[in-house]
Amino acid sequence: MTVTTIDYIQVDDAAGIARDVTGKMYRIVTVPEPVLSSALLATPGVSSSGTSQDVTITPASGKTAYLTGFDLSIPAVVTLLGATMTISGLSVADLQFRISALTTGTFIQWRAPDGAIAASAANTAIVLHVPAITAVVTAANLYGKQL
Repeated sequence: MTVTTIDYIQVDDAAGIARDVTGKMYRIVTVPEPVLSSALLATPGVSSSGTSQDVTITPASGKTAYLTGFDLSIPAVVTLLGATMTISGLSVADLQFRISALTTGTFIQWRAPDGAIAASAANTAIVLHVPAITAVVTAANLYGKQL
């Protein structure tokens, strides 16, 4: 594999061009990121013993929700066990996370890799579904924004 490094000697931001050491011209394109409004924190969901829970971010009318992350806390369990959490309502396929409940307790914190993942459409809620995990009380928070 060959890697070529190009050193720019002249950059003209106003014209959107750059010139490398050989004189070759390159176009520079700047793509602004959308400005997201203030954070929405979904109501924390706390399951009772042995029941599932859904935690939801619901955008205001005409707005699009964006998922920025979640966290999940599971107290210590008697024996190791696994479960699959699902986040639905996204512009990408549903996200699934395989979790392991440990005998010492489990805390999971996840943040969207590019800062935020959009909902599939305006007015669409984003839902984190946490399945029942034996007889322990789990706490989940879902974080997001709207635009």
